[in-house]
Amino acid sequence: MKSSLELLNHAELRITSGRIAILDFFKKNAKVGLSIHDLLHLFSKEYDKVTLYRTINTFEEKGLIHKIIDESGLDKYALCGENCSDEQHNHDHVHFYCLSCGKTECLDENLEITIKLPAHYLKKHSNFVISGICAFCR
Repeated sequence: MKSSLELLNHAELRITSGRIAILDFFKKNAKVGLSIHDLLHLFSKEYDKVTLYRTINTFEEKGLIHKIIDESGLDKYALCGENCSDEQHNHDHVHFYCLSCGKTECLDENLEITIKLPAHYLKKHSNFVISGICAFCR
């Protein structure tokens, strides 16, 4: 996987210590969905709320992270794969939300979902969430 510096360069984003630190954290937790509240808790000493919100929005716009909507009521974000860009997000994978611990994670292991839309409909985004008990809580 590319370094955070390479990912920011490829996305044509200005390199800042904050962007590198936040992107590094997403890379270390690549399959886990993180809410803005999680990030505020982790980075509150280094960055203010506005900086975190702007960074998350920029990362999503540039195809570095994707949004997950789960049963918690909070938007969560996870690292995108290398096939995403600001023009095309490709996230037709399943997310799993644990009803016990509240963790949301991307499941990429050979889970295929095919949905055929009616004629004249154009898909822009899809969000697949399965709720249950994760392996750790079980």
